[in-house]
Amino acid sequence: MDQVNKILQILGFGISEDPGRAPVSRGKAAALLHEYLRDQLHLKDLPDISGAEALRDLYDCRVCVNHIAQVYLRGIMDGIPYQEVAEDFLIFDHRRLLTEEEALQAAERIAELSSETKNIYPETHEQ
Repeated sequence: MDQVNKILQILGFGISEDPGRAPVSRGKAAALLHEYLRDQLHLKDLPDISGAEALRDLYDCRVCVNHIAQVYLRGIMDGIPYQEVAEDFLIFDHRRLLTEEEALQAAERIAELSSETKNIYPETHEQ
């Protein structure tokens, strides 16, 4: 549970929430979470991000593409159905503010991923 709180704090939510801190967008959250996966969990990027092209707006933020793809493909952040166009039309909506519910869901998914990789690659989790 400690890891979940740490991730929530990184995203601007949690126990020591800074009231002066601006909320983060989903794109910024994807970048922060991707950096956490890389720097704290020592997970390498998935080499093939073509599966993330299901998100119709993936390339709207060129700087965010890999961050969004990595967290989407790992199941950490979900696409958002945009039913005004079609039922199966997914977007990431990188400019929309991250909700507390989305932050908690992402933190819990990273904690699950961390425990799974700890069993497979224990050397990456040595302190």
